[in-house]
Amino acid sequence: MSREFIAEIGEEVRANLARSVDAIGLHEVDRAALAVRVAGEALVIGILLAVFGGIYLALSALFRLALRRWVPAPMLRPLRLALRYLVGLGFLLALMAQWDASSEVLEATARGGLIAFGFYAAWVVVVRLMQRTLERNEVDPSVAQLSRNALGDFQSGGLFRGENLACRHLGRHDGTRSGSRRKERH
Repeated sequence: MSREFIAEIGEEVRANLARSVDAIGLHEVDRAALAVRVAGEALVIGILLAVFGGIYLALSALFRLALRRWVPAPMLRPLRLALRYLVGLGFLLALMAQWDASSEVLEATARGGLIAFGFYAAWVVVVRLMQRTLERNEVDPSVAQLSRNALGDFQSGGLFRGENLACRHLGRHDGTRSGSRRKERH
């Protein structure tokens, strides 16, 4: 019974695929030419991936060497994420150009991608300023946590590592401040 059922399902799937192919006119397509075209497109995509991957790796290594001295460690990760985004946007634009997208579409995609990048960069700056302000003013840990939650936890960018900012700044990891003026409650 189960073999007959599976055979019937397989036959129904084949019949549905044949009707779909007939509906969109693919029964008249030369499959060998289509296979060559798909292989050519896959080769071009592979080459573009290799080129943009190489560009990313080279720029990432350059950033790591050049910016290590001047940029604080928590900011290197968002910079690398921004680089990854820009290289990915370049790859997307090259791929769209390869597939004969019009210049208007390419321009709109580039503009939209750069605007989105601008919002990301502004968000990184605001979160970094908030972090520095919290650290400088030794804000209560619960208020620091509330502030981080208000702008979104930025763990993917590496600014907040899940630790309490005030406690990390003061060298404590148990949620209390060292040298606090408050007396412990019993």
